[in-house]
Amino acid sequence: MVDDRVSIPKLNSTNWQIWKIRVESFLARDDLSKYIEEDIPATDDLKDAAWKTGDRKTKGTIILFLGDNQLSLVKNCVHAKHVWDALRNHHERVSRSTRVALLKRLCSARLQENGNVEKHLSDIEEIFDRLAAAGHVLDTVTSRFACLGS
Repeated sequence: MVDDRVSIPKLNSTNWQIWKIRVESFLARDDLSKYIEEDIPATDDLKDAAWKTGDRKTKGTIILFLGDNQLSLVKNCVHAKHVWDALRNHHERVSRSTRVALLKRLCSARLQENGNVEKHLSDIEEIFDRLAAAGHVLDTVTSRFACLGS
């Protein structure tokens, strides 16, 4: 028998990219993805009991994976899609200052002497993921020379 318990760290202000992948996978496993991906049915269609149940289950699941500091972002959301969109809009804010701050962080990333290489590479990958979410994708050539001023 497979253990159904899943441990997903709660969403906080720094782990959106990884949290999003885990929660999307969890929802897909339980066939609940449509409640965050598809448009909410018209009012007449909301009378469908199966849809209401799935939407409630999806919303509850997402909220259970939120840290306390994230609850204020979704407290007034009625449907799972509203919850998901509110979280995505908050964590994937696209602003020039956000992209510049991430690029500066990338350029200043240095492995300390006797530092943990795996953690260092993980931190850099996180910056790349956050840049991609902010709409600034770096290719491998660009990323190698971005901090050299070429």
